[in-house]
Amino acid sequence: MLRLQLSCATRPQIFLIDFRIRRNPAGELRANLVMPNGTATITYDTAVAPMPSTFNPFGPRLSVSASISITVTGLTGSVTAAHLHGPAFFGSTGGVLVPLCSPCASAGSSGYTQTFLNVSIPTALLSNTASYINVHTASNPNGEARGQLATVVFPTTAAGVNVGDAALNVLQETTAMTFAFNANSLQNVGANTQSLATATFSLTFNPATSSFTISNIVVQNLQSPLTAMHIHGPCIGAPCNADVVYMICGPGGNPCPSATSATVNMSTVTAADAGTFGLYQNITSGMGLYYVNIHTIK
Repeated sequence: MLRLQLSCATRPQIFLIDFRIRRNPAGELRANLVMPNGTATITYDTAVAPMPSTFNPFGPRLSVSASISITVTGLTGSVTAAHLHGPAFFGSTGGVLVPLCSPCASAGSSGYTQTFLNVSIPTALLSNTASYINVHTASNPNGEARGQLATVVFPTTAAGVNVGDAALNVLQETTAMTFAFNANSLQNVGANTQSLATATFSLTFNPATSSFTISNIVVQNLQSPLTAMHIHGPCIGAPCNADVVYMICGPGGNPCPSATSATVNMSTVTAADAGTFGLYQNITSGMGLYYVNIHTIK
């Protein structure tokens, strides 16, 4: 069984893709679909912020000096760049306002944590949600985890600290993104025969159509012929064995190659497919745990 996992700050859900063969009905291989998920926090201290404009000493500050802290997990690899972008609202793109790092100190890691100090940010953009943080990787150079900044009210005179948070995830990105996954028997939940088989596949998400394609599916050295491949879920709180929500191949649908090593035809999941309403949003928001599973049958 292959399984995809998404983490969530509250009540994670789990879905899976299921490959069935004959000796492990509970699943021979599984791949948890762990997607990028994190937070960007902007902290602004009014005591050290720029003074009001010389031409309007009693007016609002045109910019603030802030710190930006980024924490994100589940990335495809090292962070190649991180930027503050704008002006742009949710669903649109904006140019780079502030380059935070390029390259960034996260070599060989799927997680990234960094704080950037003394970042000059236009207050107008922060006060009307017209800016966002974008984290870039080599696999997804246009952005892999984006967080739209929420409205923050900045005082103009009294000293104090203001904090604004932005959730970082794939759902907010506006260009296609691809993620690669590996399946093995160690990720299974419940009793099964340990297997030396492996499987790999890719998920490509298309924000323009809220659809995703499962492709480059290769299984090797299964203990018996592959008979089915599914997406399962949801699970709440922790990995589990869940119901089928989408069939990639198997009985009643497109047949799977009847072999222990094979390449499976790609499949595109859209919102129009039965049982998949909201699946794209659930996976890309990082608020659910999904998985791909390869099964055997008695």
